[in-house]
Amino acid sequence: MSWQELPLDRVYFNSVIGVPGQTWPIGTPSVPSDVIADVIAICTARRLKVIDVHGAVVLGAAMAHYDFRGHRHEDVADTLDLNGQDVASSIISRCVVTGAQGATGLLTLEDCLVYLLTNFQGIANYCDLYGSAMSLRNASNVDLHHCNSVHSDLAITVNAPTRASFKEMSGNCTFTGQTGGVLYIRGFKGSLVIDAMTGGTCDIYANGADITINANCDAPSVITIYGNARVTIVGAPTATINDYTKETQLDTLEASVGRALLTMDFWSDSLEELQLSDAVGDKTPPSVEVADLPGDATVVRAQVMFKFRMIENVHATLTNNLDGGTVADTSQVMQIAEPDNGEAFVDCINFVNGQFNIAAATREGGDVIIGSIDVATKVDQNRIYQFKWLQAMALEDHLQFNDIQMGIRIWYSV
Repeated sequence: MSWQELPLDRVYFNSVIGVPGQTWPIGTPSVPSDVIADVIAICTARRLKVIDVHGAVVLGAAMAHYDFRGHRHEDVADTLDLNGQDVASSIISRCVVTGAQGATGLLTLEDCLVYLLTNFQGIANYCDLYGSAMSLRNASNVDLHHCNSVHSDLAITVNAPTRASFKEMSGNCTFTGQTGGVLYIRGFKGSLVIDAMTGGTCDIYANGADITINANCDAPSVITIYGNARVTIVGAPTATINDYTKETQLDTLEASVGRALLTMDFWSDSLEELQLSDAVGDKTPPSVEVADLPGDATVVRAQVMFKFRMIENVHATLTNNLDGGTVADTSQVMQIAEPDNGEAFVDCINFVNGQFNIAAATREGGDVIIGSIDVATKVDQNRIYQFKWLQAMALEDHLQFNDIQMGIRIWYSV
């Protein structure tokens, strides 16, 4: 095919073999131009809008409604540099696109290598995102379809787009610097980091993603995650994070079904009598051995129980009861510990002033007192646990508890 038979519905640019000038046959396949200003002039004279691009070109003027057609990444150095120019309603295909987009208008990229592109607004289809950085224009509308981060980690500065959507994206990518607006990341596969977000919303629909949300994602930002992903939250971000991923749903199901709580009660031997006088003093109830917990059990809650068959006031004329209520870790409180392991006693059952009120010279049936204090951090495995009634005292001499036992009720999961 001779050059006369090649399509002349476009102007040809070639930075390597082109020549300057605007007269025929410059701009044809055999005599391409190497000056973009001359290309614009030729296009205007011939009423053309299609430019065939070889090599590197730097735009020097606004170029609206142009159609740039490259040759699929001949060399990463052969870039089409937007150079801050407005390219409203233009289409660039099969080129290496770089530089800053102008302040107005939408650009369409088709099958391009997007290299260090900033201030982008428009549509990108089936493009490879290359280089360390990319940024979106404030108050912009952005749609990227089937675009992938290639060769290196990519940081996309979001700013505050009116609406930005990245659909069916993959690779290693960090979205950072979102200060407002709406960001959709749909069908993402790969490693994704949400970083330095201070406003707006980010909705992520994952398709096998490893997602990290960094500590510098702050309120009033809202991040919502759906689909198949592993989510890691670093530090304590103040942004609202809604995690609806499959992994979270499975964990929730496992917690409610597969890891249902089980209970076991453990009791001491009986002690015939424990007597409180009208003088303050420590008392020693019998110890409890916790045994037969499964090796993989996780203790979720533990409560101590104090059981007595009978209570008796031996004072012949006066009503009796406890003298004083619990002062935490100080007096009139039941405590538990594992002293053999060097642990200190901690409170497990609180009492109130006047408790166990009973008439003079009277015996009454007993009860089981269940402590409200969770001691799971103390009772966490199979061991012998000891008790102390700290600084116990009755109003009169004596208040007696007969046939007592101490118990521990444990809720655990496996």
